Amino acid sequence: MTHQESARPQGQRWSASEPTRLVADDCGPAVLTAGASRRPDSLRVARHQPDPYYWVENFNLDSDYLEWRVDSDEAAHFEATLLVSTAEDTAFTLTNLTTGRAVAAISHGYGWDRLTLGSLLLPQGTSTLRLTRNATSTADVPVKSLELLPTATREEYLRRVRAAKVDSQWLTDARYGLFFQYGGWSYPPTGERKSIEDQCRDFDVERFVAMVLASGAGYVMWSYTWASFEVQGPNPVIDRILGHGDNTSRIDLILTLARALKTQGIRFLLYYHNGHDEDPAWWEKQCFPAGYRETGVGDKSIFERNWMKIISWIGEHFGELLDGFWFDDGAYYYPTDFERLLTAARTGNPQRIVSYNSWVGPTLTSFQDYRSGEDYDGGVEGGTVVGPDGVYLTGRTAASAGMPTTCSTRTGACMSRTRRSCWCAARSRSSATSPRLRSPGRRCRSRR
Repeated sequence: MTHQESARPQGQRWSASEPTRLVADDCGPAVLTAGASRRPDSLRVARHQPDPYYWVENFNLDSDYLEWRVDSDEAAHFEATLLVSTAEDTAFTLTNLTTGRAVAAISHGYGWDRLTLGSLLLPQGTSTLRLTRNATSTADVPVKSLELLPTATREEYLRRVRAAKVDSQWLTDARYGLFFQYGGWSYPPTGERKSIEDQCRDFDVERFVAMVLASGAGYVMWSYTWASFEVQGPNPVIDRILGHGDNTSRIDLILTLARALKTQGIRFLLYYHNGHDEDPAWWEKQCFPAGYRETGVGDKSIFERNWMKIISWIGEHFGELLDGFWFDDGAYYYPTDFERLLTAARTGNPQRIVSYNSWVGPTLTSFQDYRSGEDYDGGVEGGTVVGPDGVYLTGRTAASAGMPTTCSTRTGACMSRTRRSCWCAARSRSSATSPRLRSPGRRCRSRR
């Protein structure tokens, strides 16, 4: 036998002590992370950063499995979507061990996929769900999570997704932009690093704007934070959280840049890093849950509350000068109520576009407007059909661009955006392999 076909160790991991609660009228998917599943010991969590949860690796044999326990408040159908990466055609089956019912679909080997398995009936009370695959593979098959969306509220959920989209035609029309990461972490060509106050005081805004104009760029993305959690401008929310103002500047360079660029017709976006890397004093204040990296489960309420206060203040401070946000390290947020985060991100400008960077992993939410584009080389991925106007029509790219599999997207330079007007233009390949159970529709319960 090859190494991949050899017997697995008999040990098992069972991370979730209590079943996940499912509510049949919930307006959004319940997320079952692979890290919180019962599984053989050989299926291990990927570790790329100290705190966030990424996915479980080594799901390679037909004898491998992931199991979750769920507790539904009533008998109901739930649409199951698997966040998985494959390098070749691979069939996955989700079975309710309590009832014997199962749904299945094939991932066609295009890398990360949001694979719709189908609609599974769950009885009231506790059920055990088991995910298996069809054959042994020499390529690693990472699994991030299983999402369960109540079928009865699916249309209402998609209506909310559609309603959350804003017109981002300008991103396509801009053709390309310039992205800058200049801040408290930066050094001049020679000499010592400047303080953020000196950076703000010495920056030649007029010369910078002239350079952007000469480049022909239609927008600028500026780093609000990055390697150090320092801001080239005021932010009283950050000051209150830290208990001092050492991480912010009295001189508001970023707002000055936004105003100067706007007078020249150049759009302005902010990149935001949550500060987990280089500032232990800041990160300690976020109370990010210990052990989250292993399971994707834990209390992130303080982290999210601080985030929403900071982002809301930024949005109000910049108003319509700020056209978009690019939130890095989406793995720190997922799973969460992205609809609620989007509301905070649009404070001060309801037309602001938003994206969460999922690195090389799957798209994490439909409540965003464009793809961040990290690890995107500009090519067309397998199974994808692109229309003459740059809209993704079918395939994995259409499914992974921040919308459900029935929506398409529009590309714009190294980013692509969801296109509200082309909603349901075509299905992706994954949705075509498993018919959806249609329901007459049901008003869903808001999570807020």
